[in-house]
Amino acid sequence: MTEVRFVDRASAYEGFRRDFARQKRVLKTPAKDVPESFRVRVEKGMTGRDRLRDAVVRRPGVFSVVDEAEVYGDPGSRRPDVTVVLCNEDDAMDMCASGRGAANHAMTTAKEKKAIVAAIEEMREVQEYTFTDQAAAHREFVENFESLAGIARPEDMPESYELTMRPSADWDAVIRRLARLKGVSQVADRRWAESWRILATEYGIGR
Repeated sequence: MTEVRFVDRASAYEGFRRDFARQKRVLKTPAKDVPESFRVRVEKGMTGRDRLRDAVVRRPGVFSVVDEAEVYGDPGSRRPDVTVVLCNEDDAMDMCASGRGAANHAMTTAKEKKAIVAAIEEMREVQEYTFTDQAAAHREFVENFESLAGIARPEDMPESYELTMRPSADWDAVIRRLARLKGVSQVADRRWAESWRILATEYGIGR
C-alpha cells in the first residue's frame, strides 16, 4: 500500500453533490445514505489484492470492499457509447417477457435481430456498430472481473449491439427508439453506466 485516506460523511456528501449536480433524481439521496470510507491506494502491479480485500471485508463495521481495478477494467479498453442489450433466456424485463408472442421469455430471435440492425443502420446518429455474442461477452467479463469468473457461464451473458455515436448526436433519441423494439432488453449509454460505477465505488450507493 502507498496511501490510506479516511473520507468522512460530510466530505463524501460534498463530493457526491458536486459529481451529480445535474442529476436531480440522484441528488435526492440524503446525506445519511452516503457512508464513510477508507480510500486505499496500492502500488501499480501489486500482487495479493484479493488477500487484502478479503482481510479487510471481514473486519467489524465494514459493509463492503470494492476493487476499482475490477469495476473499471482496463482504462485503455474501448467502451461503446450506447449498448443495446438483447433478450436472454428467461429475461424478466417487460420487453422480453411480453408482447413477443412465442418468443416471450426467450432469446432475441433472428427476425428481431434483423429489425434491430435495420433500425440501427437507418440512424444517421450512429457512426458504427458491432455485435457481441454470448461467447465474446463471457470472455470480456472474465478478463475484466477475474475473481468473479467462476460464477458466470457463457449462456448467462446477453448478446448486444455496441454503438459508436457521431459527434453532436442526440443519444437520447437513439436510446428511446431502440428501447421500443422487440427483442431489446434494455439500452444503456456510457454516461449512465459510468455514473452508476461512480455511485457504487466512490459513494457506496447501490451496492
